[in-house]
Amino acid sequence: MTEILENIGKVTPNFDLQNAPISQVATYAYVNPLVAVVLGWAILDEQLVVGMLAGAGLVVASVAAIVTRESAPRRAAAEERERAAQEERSVKQRAALDSVS
Repeated sequence: MTEILENIGKVTPNFDLQNAPISQVATYAYVNPLVAVVLGWAILDEQLVVGMLAGAGLVVASVAAIVTRESAPRRAAAEERERAAQEERSVKQRAALDSVS
């Protein structure tokens, strides 16, 4: 069972490297220890102390900042492409109407 989970853990970042920006894939390195701490608490009844929770909050906030910063320019570019496509459709529709009249 451990070997299966280990292989899944290796495949997921490799898949993401092909389909996501590197800055988002790199956040796995920061989130994995957090997941390990939570699983240790949930499954093995490990103790959670204030310092661990504060560190976890800092990690989550940092990852959120990275992902948000990375996706903002992509969103703006996608919106610009959509505006350009809409304008092109409008120009084609006007040209088609002009040729009919």
